[in-house]
Amino acid sequence: MRNNRTQIQKIALLAMLTATAMILAYVEAILPPIWSAVPGVKVGEDGNTRLSGAVLAVFDNQADATAMVNRLKNDYNELTNPLTKTTVNANKTAWNIDQIVESNAQGVFNFTNLIPGQTYYMVEVVAPNGYQMDRDSNGNYFYYKVVVSGPYNANAPFSQVYKGETLQAGVNGLTIVNYAQRRIWLDKKVVLSGVEYYVDGAQFTIYPSKTVNGQLRPDT
Repeated sequence: MRNNRTQIQKIALLAMLTATAMILAYVEAILPPIWSAVPGVKVGEDGNTRLSGAVLAVFDNQADATAMVNRLKNDYNELTNPLTKTTVNANKTAWNIDQIVESNAQGVFNFTNLIPGQTYYMVEVVAPNGYQMDRDSNGNYFYYKVVVSGPYNANAPFSQVYKGETLQAGVNGLTIVNYAQRRIWLDKKVVLSGVEYYVDGAQFTIYPSKTVNGQLRPDT
């Protein structure tokens, strides 16, 4: 009797393991694999200096990414009222941010839980200390659009990379360049009877620039 009971238990255990394996195989078949760490790189204008402290917001649709770009332009000022990491984290849900990543000491940021074949939109929201925010040739903020390679290829993590909606031909990795902030030295002078005098206490307002109809204009 004991042998029969043992045999029945073995059969039941085998059946349970078989059923579990079938369920896992089914789940794997219907759900695409998710990659835990897809890298990108943040560098300085020389293309080699790795930059830490850059923060990117990742979105799964164009509308939310565009809203973030407009938010940077309309609600914040990079010089006088920059967006901070604390504010980004506090508004992650409200702004429909899929994930927030920050470049480490090696200038690398790792995107998590990306699905092969899926399209994502990435917006730089905080620049590294001492560097300007990433902008296009006209001085406008923009998003990066990337398509994760499928099946995933660690040597070419993205099958397509766009700056805005412009495809970067032959590019399979995400490298974002920042330019260092510059200093401008201004002197305030008056001329009295042909003699120049320096004036203390003068204040200047500096605005980012943008191109309108081919002409450089302040982005006010």
